[in-house]
Amino acid sequence: MACDFLETVTLSGARLYVFAVIEHAGRRFRIVGATAHPTAVWVTQAAECLVMDLEVAACRARFLIRDCDG
Repeated sequence: MACDFLETVTLSGARLYVFAVIEHAGRRFRIVGATAHPTAVWVTQAAECLVMDLEVAACRARFLIRDCDG
């Protein structure tokens, strides 16, 4: 799995940051969440939700690839 933020602008002009994950083995793309102000607490909560979703789907990730940018 690999995760990153995508930046998008809504029709009203608001900027949103979308937390997305791709499963390389199955090529499945998951939108974990979106927020106007991503914080460390929000990202932690989104990652916990991702883990719970994977457990429900009986899917297990061995590795998570991420970059270390700000």
